[in-house]
Amino acid sequence: MPQQEESGRVSAWVLAKAQNPADAAERIWNEEVGVDKSMIVRADVVSGAQPKNILVPVDAANEGELQDALKIIRKETGDTAPTVARVTKHKPYPPGDGRNPWPDEDQDEDEILGRNPWG
Repeated sequence: MPQQEESGRVSAWVLAKAQNPADAAERIWNEEVGVDKSMIVRADVVSGAQPKNILVPVDAANEGELQDALKIIRKETGDTAPTVARVTKHKPYPPGDGRNPWPDEDQDEDEILGRNPWG
């Protein structure tokens, strides 16, 4: 059983291959998943990870919810064996303490330091 973060949630980065990665990423992103259960953070088309061409960060309430997100990714990409890199430790912890590279226009730098839009 993979190690879960202190909150009990399971985080993973999933690499998958699709014939048409842009369309598959759009379909993955549009899947309805409950924020409290499993969250597909985004679906990025990537290069440099051949033969995989989609990267999907997932934050799940538990292992079962991660498996549900993986079913979505498999269905939408056609990849029966995506690579799953499970997060065993966040740095920084909690992940919400990370840096925000895209500050809101109405916030000053001191206010946004330490904020992460994904966590």
